Amino acid sequence: KVTVCGVAVSYTLTDSSSLKLNLPGCPATVCTSASSTCDVKVMLGNDTETLTGAVTYSSSGQPSIANIEPADAGTGGGKTITITGSNFGTDKAQVSVKFDGV
Repeated sequence: KVTVCGVAVSYTLTDSSSLKLNLPGCPATVCTSASSTCDVKVMLGNDTETLTGAVTYSSSGQPSIANIEPADAGTGGGKTITITGSNFGTDKAQVSVKFDGV
């Protein structure tokens, strides 16, 4: 079992010394300021290892949308739009865009 900020997360065991996981959103009880740190715990049987302050959630690192042009794309689809903002990253594989959850 692996937890971040006390929240259980799904993970993949990549080898005997490496785990891969997706960080959950920062719990409201923890993220009370612009920058909050969380502990990461890895449990194996009765053993638990904790890395204190291992993850820092920072509101300045969150993606932010400033504008979408054009805002009116019609109902037919197929129109190219431009989304501007900040903190979108540089790795296309890590970026996804959804419209109304789709």
